[in-house]
Amino acid sequence: TFDSLRSSKAMALLLDPDKTQIDEKWLKVIKRSRPDIILIGGSQSFPYEKLDHMVHKLKHETNIPIIGFPGDNSQIHPLYDGLLALSVFQSTDANYIIQPLIEVVNQLVEFSYPSFFTPYLILGNSGETNVERVLKGKMKVLNDNNYTSYLNAIKLINPKTVYMEAGSGASKSVSTTKISQ
Repeated sequence: TFDSLRSSKAMALLLDPDKTQIDEKWLKVIKRSRPDIILIGGSQSFPYEKLDHMVHKLKHETNIPIIGFPGDNSQIHPLYDGLLALSVFQSTDANYIIQPLIEVVNQLVEFSYPSFFTPYLILGNSGETNVERVLKGKMKVLNDNNYTSYLNAIKLINPKTVYMEAGSGASKSVSTTKISQ
């Protein structure tokens, strides 16, 4: 499923079970946009039932791989096709770097789906995005002086996936210059 995505650009659709109810309208949008993968997760905690309903509905109605994009450890589901084990790379708090993975590793081994260590770079710095509110100042702001250092560190680790965003609710999107680096 994922080998074909490695050699090309892919479009992913990110759905937050706390903010999105999968109904016929959403299914039409998904089928029309034809994403290569669907990421499911959110930066805020939400009832597991919302996650369970979304995963079951998408599995039943589409053939698109569903990848977990967990904002916390309660967002792990046994029916995912894979999981991005997110690590907020510029966090100053170990609880957002590796600790979440340590807490769920046995569960991931049990589910035996592909999991990808995924450095997560937040490129926004407004202080108003969801992830910035969750981290509450426990994050180094990326700027022109340290951005290249973070990218080089990621290159040394050589992960299969990297997730970059301005942050949910950001007023500016990530520049194409930063993405192309």
